[in-house]
Amino acid sequence: MNLMIMAQHDEAFSHFDTAITILDHEARTNSGYHAWDELFYALGMKLSSLYEIDRNEEAYAMFPMMEQALKGLEVSKDAPDGLAELHRAELYAMLCPVAYATGRKAEGDAIYRRLEANPVASTPEGEYIRIPGLVAAGRFDEALRYVRREKKLLQANTDTVNWDYINPHLQSELEAWQGKGDVGEVARVQAAMLALTDTLRRRERTADALQWSEIYESEEKDAQIKEEQQNADRWMVVAIAVIVVMVVGGSLGWVIVRKNRDISRRSLALVAQVKRQLADRRELDGKIAENLALRDRLEQLTKEQEMGKACTASEAAQPQNSGVPQEDDGAKPTDTDFILFERMVCEMKNRQLFRDPNFSRTELLKIVPVPQNKFADIFNRFAGMSFNKYVQNLQLDHASELLICHPDWSIDAVIKESGMSR
Repeated sequence: MNLMIMAQHDEAFSHFDTAITILDHEARTNSGYHAWDELFYALGMKLSSLYEIDRNEEAYAMFPMMEQALKGLEVSKDAPDGLAELHRAELYAMLCPVAYATGRKAEGDAIYRRLEANPVASTPEGEYIRIPGLVAAGRFDEALRYVRREKKLLQANTDTVNWDYINPHLQSELEAWQGKGDVGEVARVQAAMLALTDTLRRRERTADALQWSEIYESEEKDAQIKEEQQNADRWMVVAIAVIVVMVVGGSLGWVIVRKNRDISRRSLALVAQVKRQLADRRELDGKIAENLALRDRLEQLTKEQEMGKACTASEAAQPQNSGVPQEDDGAKPTDTDFILFERMVCEMKNRQLFRDPNFSRTELLKIVPVPQNKFADIFNRFAGMSFNKYVQNLQLDHASELLICHPDWSIDAVIKESGMSR
């Protein structure tokens, strides 16, 4: 246990295991109850030590060994009446919070029911062993009810100004109020614990001072003791101030972390939505390109079929198509114009012509032949804006996609890649 206090856990548990091995051998070769009782005590100390440092799975794994030690005690003929029942209540009281800590809620509930049915846990002096299990299960109101009963019993029968009253009794009450989230009651219990701690330390310092005065009956030693008491008081004030600062800082940190998480979740959701929109837009552009390719193929096949049938002189006299599309008397002008518009948009997007700062209407007409007198009207009719405005929108769309795909890029890099001016 001294090694546990010094945080030398591995060495401490090696001694625990050595002691348990010796006691287990003694219990199996001795018919008396004392050996089983000492083995049960050693196992319980190890389980409690594991639970205190959050090695809960290892603590829970000790249940079969403790159950076996308890059965050995029960079959011992010289065991005092009620001792096995008392130890069984202690076993359930230790194991119940461990089960909850490992996430075994159903088993924790079952263990608590067995503890509740134990006669020891129903006596006024034994009800307090229910409290850790209730706190671990989140049943804080029931835990506080037993805490109040235990406090009244202790205050009526014993001196409560001692370290055992602070832990576990006040500590259990503090954990229950913390679980309920009652800040006022938490502060009240903490203040009581601090006040009681201060009183106990003053008593210890007073006892130390009396001891020193008995050994060194001199004014010099008295002055030294007073100075030590003053230093201790100052350290106590500093410690309380540090605790207050840590509590306030922790609360502010928790609020900031929570706000940052909310902002991050909203940002991720927005980015995902924009990415879906970009993917839908690219898919639509791909479908348009496929549609245009199929239309070109259909027109080519139609022309080849017509040329194959060109047998008469009248068919041979038909005018040939020029490089610039002509309006077909049989087709609606709006249909032809819309096809031309889709071709121009498809070329600008697929080749990313808009990224060239020198890209202009003239460059586009070299790629997609369009009658000069129709160019501006086509864009105003089907895009709802001028050619230059449409190119600017393509540049802005590309820039927004770059900002999402490359968040580490600078603004100047995005401007350059999008073909825009600053």
